[in-house]
Amino acid sequence: LLSIICLLTNNACISDEADLDDGTMDTDSDSDPETGNTSDVHVCICSDDIDLRPAVAAMRSVLASTSHPSRIMFHYITSPELARPVHDIFRVQMSGARIEVHHNVKLQERIASNVVFRQSSGARVSLASAFNFAPFYLREFLASSGSTTSGVERLIYMDADVLVLGDIVELASMEMGSFPCAAVQYCDQRLSHYINFTELRRIGMADGISPEAC
Repeated sequence: LLSIICLLTNNACISDEADLDDGTMDTDSDSDPETGNTSDVHVCICSDDIDLRPAVAAMRSVLASTSHPSRIMFHYITSPELARPVHDIFRVQMSGARIEVHHNVKLQERIASNVVFRQSSGARVSLASAFNFAPFYLREFLASSGSTTSGVERLIYMDADVLVLGDIVELASMEMGSFPCAAVQYCDQRLSHYINFTELRRIGMADGISPEAC
């Protein structure tokens, strides 16, 4: 449904390396004195998958396709138990890339408490993971973990299983007018496949939303 989301945020976070207990870890930092937060492009991925090969391929495709690799800052949001091994693997597999690994168990539990898997949907059970909904909480994940996103107005979200063939920096400067977010339309699945419209109607939030919409 949403393969790439650009979200406007206003985070107040600290920079530099932080301990695992603080919820964020830097794998590497850019030593280019001309690269600052105002020109960085912040790319977020959310996953609790123990197989990191898709995520590594996705991040490598971003760096290979951009003419400004030093401006790319990745934010990988995962579970507390995976944060340390993910951090260590990225240090080896993504040497030189700028990556922060984030976790927030309280926020993760809050998201999970609001997700109910509907057997009749026919969807994969894995789609009920809190990290499938974490993209809607990017600002909270990053702000709570002391990220380097202070003053950043835009975040780019991408799934862990995509390959980027264009320059992602273009999304960072794309004119969005007054809209708070933008997404790629994906019509292989419809909203009814993921959303329980019976429940949506019960809480009075179904008006103007078509179950057959992309």
